[in-house]
Amino acid sequence: MSNARTLANTINSSSQIVVPSGGVNFGTGTDGSGTVTSGVLDDYEEGTWTPAFSGATFAYPSGSFGVYVKVGTLVTVHAYISATYSSATGSFIINNLPFTVFNNSARGGADPVNCQSGITFTGYVTLEPIDSTTTAYFEDNKSGLSRADMNSSNFASPFAVRFSATYRSST
Repeated sequence: MSNARTLANTINSSSQIVVPSGGVNFGTGTDGSGTVTSGVLDDYEEGTWTPAFSGATFAYPSGSFGVYVKVGTLVTVHAYISATYSSATGSFIINNLPFTVFNNSARGGADPVNCQSGITFTGYVTLEPIDSTTTAYFEDNKSGLSRADMNSSNFASPFAVRFSATYRSST
């Protein structure tokens, strides 16, 4: 009996395993309904991004910065924003997520937000990525299933917010 497997990976001088293009293949599996899914992990990336708000005229005197890690199609972002605003026009929306949100025809994937200062809410705050965009809403999750997109009535000027969120990207 012959075993035709070959080792295509190498270990470099930093003791890191180097995988050839094509990624790491974990084999194929099913999604629970019998549909075959890919078992290849072919994307890993780390970087920075610059979160910004829309829904008013914003200034960022203390800065706005973020970092992200993307593994496959899962993106985890961390950000800090300190801002002032004027001329509010509607819901305050985070722009410039580093990757487009996967389109599953439903809002979802909300993660808790740490409100540093100048933000009022009645329940708890989440960040909810919006399908097929690079934007996300801050939501005030009130009692029961009631929730509302946050706007100038929730934010003083100045305010500061820090958040981490994980969402599925379209790529």
